[in-house]
Amino acid sequence: MRKLPAIESDYLLELEELPGYDEGRVLWEEAFGRSMPLRIEVGVGNSPFLIEVASREPGYNYLGLEYSHKRVSKFLLKVHKAGLDNIRMLQLNSDRLFGDYIPPGSVDHLFVNFPDPWPKRRHEKKRFIATERLRLAT
Repeated sequence: MRKLPAIESDYLLELEELPGYDEGRVLWEEAFGRSMPLRIEVGVGNSPFLIEVASREPGYNYLGLEYSHKRVSKFLLKVHKAGLDNIRMLQLNSDRLFGDYIPPGSVDHLFVNFPDPWPKRRHEKKRFIATERLRLAT
């Protein structure tokens, strides 16, 4: 397995380093450095969606989630070029976040635009659009 280069960006967050992580509830307003409602996009991929929304509606904190190293790198370059200060990124599978580190009712909007379908029955546990995951995200 090849080693991927580390990503360095002011927009990239590390879950374990976030304020409140040790207590099991991340303090998102402290992580962003501003007190605004939180909006999350699960699986930002190669889409400019989150950047466009954050540009049009700057009165929110936007958190992008993506597990692919390559997609995270490309997305962070786009954010940097856009010069937005209201977007942050976590490189992880969304399962690690919902239920444990996002208090119920604390997300203003949850965007899931093109989730991986995982059509086979044996892949059911990998689907984001599943009853239990959606319950945790609301």
